[in-house]
Amino acid sequence: DRGIGEVMDIMGRKVTISKTPEKIVSLAPSATEILFALGLGDRVVGVDAYSDYPPEAQNIEKIGDFNGPNIEKILDLKPDLVIAGNKLQEKTIQQLEDLKVPTVAVESSTFDNIYGSIQLVGKVTGAQDKAQELVDSMMKRVEDIKAKVKDAEKPTVYYVMSYGEMGNWTSGPGSFINDLIEMAGGECITKDGGAPWMDYSLETLIERDPDILIVSSDMGTEANLEGLKNANGYKDLTAVKEGRIYVVESGLVTRPGPRIVDGLEAIAKILHPDLIK
Repeated sequence: DRGIGEVMDIMGRKVTISKTPEKIVSLAPSATEILFALGLGDRVVGVDAYSDYPPEAQNIEKIGDFNGPNIEKILDLKPDLVIAGNKLQEKTIQQLEDLKVPTVAVESSTFDNIYGSIQLVGKVTGAQDKAQELVDSMMKRVEDIKAKVKDAEKPTVYYVMSYGEMGNWTSGPGSFINDLIEMAGGECITKDGGAPWMDYSLETLIERDPDILIVSSDMGTEANLEGLKNANGYKDLTAVKEGRIYVVESGLVTRPGPRIVDGLEAIAKILHPDLIK
């Protein structure tokens, strides 16, 4: 085994991988999804607590959550490679590096870089060809969807992560959600907001009165949706009065992995049901 050699990860760190990894620990749900999509699920010996897709990932040893992985548990699994998220896990990455465990950060923070994340995972695991195949098929689907909605009228859209006492949290510029909504032929009413995630002003929401509300499945239960329809400010929105509230599975639109294209398709179907069959 000549190994993989030196790679540059998403944080600009140089990491040397001396052999093709047989035992991999994943510290991020998106990384877990990429590994399985590349057919490497049988090499994954540990995952973070939020890695719930594909279903097989739920049976793998859990090594703590995204924000505080358990270093001892990771060491017990004797991984050849740890695949981490991004700089949010900087402390863990540093600890593992100090312990001489090859650790590569792969998680993208923009839509366009997701392809690079997949290629990077392919490179560090010796699955480049499979990674390139996956990227090509994703790009093709994205181009097909964008072409279908290119000349359509753009409905205005607002993404609901929470409301009421929890705050009016939503996505802003620089988030995957806003990228997806725009690529799917919609216009985000939060596009001039100051951050990728923000507590949005209810006054502005009422004033901008979006055509469509997309609700994260994290809060898309019947009770929550009923609550939303009757909530202060929301009940006066045209989208609520006319029944244009749609639930999208949060894992499809917040994880920078292969299913992001399913998220794009789901949103395009909501915005342009006549164009996306």
